[in-house]
Amino acid sequence: MFKTKARWIFIVLCLTLIAGVGARAVQAVETQTILYVDGSRETDPAQNRYKTITEAVNAAPVAANEASRVIIEIADGVYREQLRISKPYLTLRSASGDPTKVVLTWYYGIGYVYNNIGPDGFYDPNVDWSADSTWERLTRYNIGDSVNSITYYDKNGVLHRNKSVQGGVLGKPDRWGCAVKLERSAIGFIAENITFEASFNFYITQEELDAGVAPEPQASPKPSRAHLPAGSTEVEQQNYIERSVALHTDSDRTIIRNCIIKGKQDTLYVGSNRILFDNCTIIGGTDYIFGGATAVFNNCSLVFAGNEDNNNTGTITAGSHAPSVQYGYLFWNCTVDYRLDKTPKAGNFGRPWSNPLGAQITFHGTTIKQINNVLLISNEAWTNMGSTMRDEARFYEYGSVDETGVPINTQGRVINKLAPMGTVLNEWQSLEFNPYNYLKGRDGWDPLNLASFYAEINKVVDSVAIDTAVEGDSIALPKAPEGYEFAWTSDSGYAVVNADQTAVEIIRPAYGEPAVSAGVTLYVKDTASGYGNKKTVTFPIAARTNIEDTFTAAGTVSLNKAADAAVSVELVFSQNGVVIKKTAVRIPAGEKSAAYRAEYLPEGAYQVEISAAQGYKVTSGEIVSISGSAGETKALDVKAAALTTVVIETTDFTEPWAVPTANGSQAGFEFTRYVSTGAETANLGTENAVYKFTKVDGVTMPASIGAYWDLLAAVQANGGTLENTDVLCFSFDFLMETVDYLPNDYSYFDLAASRSNQGGNSADSTRFVRWGVHRNWQQFNMFGADNARVNGDKTQFHINDTMANKWYRITAEIDLKNQVITSTLYNRDAGRILNQKAFIIAAPDGEGNNPAYPTAADLTKGLFFSIYMDNKRTPHKMEYYFDNFRLEYQDYAD
Repeated sequence: MFKTKARWIFIVLCLTLIAGVGARAVQAVETQTILYVDGSRETDPAQNRYKTITEAVNAAPVAANEASRVIIEIADGVYREQLRISKPYLTLRSASGDPTKVVLTWYYGIGYVYNNIGPDGFYDPNVDWSADSTWERLTRYNIGDSVNSITYYDKNGVLHRNKSVQGGVLGKPDRWGCAVKLERSAIGFIAENITFEASFNFYITQEELDAGVAPEPQASPKPSRAHLPAGSTEVEQQNYIERSVALHTDSDRTIIRNCIIKGKQDTLYVGSNRILFDNCTIIGGTDYIFGGATAVFNNCSLVFAGNEDNNNTGTITAGSHAPSVQYGYLFWNCTVDYRLDKTPKAGNFGRPWSNPLGAQITFHGTTIKQINNVLLISNEAWTNMGSTMRDEARFYEYGSVDETGVPINTQGRVINKLAPMGTVLNEWQSLEFNPYNYLKGRDGWDPLNLASFYAEINKVVDSVAIDTAVEGDSIALPKAPEGYEFAWTSDSGYAVVNADQTAVEIIRPAYGEPAVSAGVTLYVKDTASGYGNKKTVTFPIAARTNIEDTFTAAGTVSLNKAADAAVSVELVFSQNGVVIKKTAVRIPAGEKSAAYRAEYLPEGAYQVEISAAQGYKVTSGEIVSISGSAGETKALDVKAAALTTVVIETTDFTEPWAVPTANGSQAGFEFTRYVSTGAETANLGTENAVYKFTKVDGVTMPASIGAYWDLLAAVQANGGTLENTDVLCFSFDFLMETVDYLPNDYSYFDLAASRSNQGGNSADSTRFVRWGVHRNWQQFNMFGADNARVNGDKTQFHINDTMANKWYRITAEIDLKNQVITSTLYNRDAGRILNQKAFIIAAPDGEGNNPAYPTAADLTKGLFFSIYMDNKRTPHKMEYYFDNFRLEYQDYAD
């Protein structure tokens, strides 16, 4: 938070600027067009008066620029219309100035179909798919039918031929059934003192019932709404909640001021371009602000809507920004609140609806309310979405307080793994994230009138230069002018800012090495206001120009056998993580060794990272230490051996290792090698040898019952070892004929270095990955050593690829060197990755923490693939098939 003095200066500045804007607005009125909407009066174009907003928008001239802006002034009332606005420089504003009195509302929701939705997925007053006249002498379709194109008559008797049906389902709403949609062409749109509402999750309307609302036919249909009376609020219960957008924006330079935007799930879609929400109230639950736009929320209330039948809150944002988008959402001095009078669960700031390093969300100066001693934002503050983890986004926060002004304890916040800063910014890092930087774009758009204010700050930023053309190892840093403060930082080991911020100490590469690029970041802060900005200065750092006080490392690189082709070995000499010298050694084809000399190393101690290419691995130590004094030659010999990939596989389970061993016994449970005849209802093919696991109906059994394959024994029987491998890959095929065979809770398939877990629902420090067949979600989920669940999105048996009675190919890729574990699930016969990418089971975070990695796994002692049939005593029949095991590892060639 800013100092009191700074706040008053900024308030005075803003009031002055707002007054200026008002004066300019008055001067421009003479060239503007004003239309009026009054739902209580009939349309009279001669008086510029219209009964509906739709009519007024249609009648509005197309403004060429800001000076010719069209204003639609709306009388108090509820306007149940679906609006699509494409005209530029259009303003919708309340005549009374009270946003609660002018309500633009609509009733569509995802998962339902309606008789008044046109083929394009939007409301069409001229269609009624339930009317016989619509299909007279034509092929008839009903809402919910899957169809790509239709021919029909509208209510006026006009024939429409071969019209494409958006989404391939008749009557299905497009764009989340939005109440108001701003097209890209609606440049400069402004809304003032209006409520935008998606009524779908709050109450039933008569118009919704008249439209024949019905669940869209699908594997898990939504509950019926048609039996509920108009006005019913039963739809506020969790079971009815679905996506329904109140406001959908794609227009640039858009301002929504003093408005209420009300929904529950997916309330506000900010798709693209730039938009300002100024002093608004936004109400929702799950992902209620979402999309890929650059949006600033200035002094807004972010209200969790809640549900009548539980105490859930939700997630405020789901950003879908591309990694190339510098700025996403900025919440500037906003307040997080709750709508209902009950004790809520804590919610989250957001989750990433994007690829890694996509979603960019910043909360700056946020007031987080407590309701009955429950803070509305959780300790972690952020959560995952699909296979993109919360620590893979660009999530930031600064200056969060409770409603009494006490700073929030942020020690439990998520730590960014990929972004350059942690989720909790310091006062200097936060300066960059301001409304002006977010909205200015290339055209200098400045709806909050901050340009002149930041111009002075940026003048100071731009004026600062440092002289990097120096001979020595220190670069002087300039001091801040009066009224400003500087902070210098560097993430490069080659350029280190000293403790008193007066100089950058340079670490140069060794004599003869190429120059490297380094940089320092300057933060400039206006002392009075606390606002500021930053810039990064990059410069080359040349190698040392003298060879005094240096030593030489020399030795021989030896291979275990002569190479068929030339082999490259690289030695990288570093001090405190900074690379000083690289030396490449080439062993010619047919040779077993080569000598090398690494000259002109500045005296001191070094860490040497040694790597070999062409399938060889360094066996004498991949990381070693060496030190030397001026004039010395220090010996450092290197040994390397050829690694080759070894594959062990079985397709018919005839090998001795391919026969599984029982893990306990239980009447009514068996596993057996089975050769298909082709007559089975299961998709087994003909004469295909598989392993069949069956638990009969009426029998229950403990979680430990199952069987296992000893994969290390298979490696040893092949004359190999797992001691030398850097990467381990295992795959198997799996089939379950019908969802009727799903367990009560989970079946577990474990790839682990021991069998100590015995099917328990607990962490296992020897487990690489656990695949779990889950009943409620009817899909696979995965677990690492810490037993944290990885959601198996799009691996379902009943939807998406509908994998019941289809073969999965399931793989685990284990990078033992970098401690990264991934799993990829395929629709085997379609050759398709079910989630479009691998699931990350374990990987180090930005601080090097990796709780999901099995730190106690010892591959010299064991590697097992274990099947635990049922963890919760399922009474009904269960049956699984396994096929095509394959294990890949690396070992030294003879």
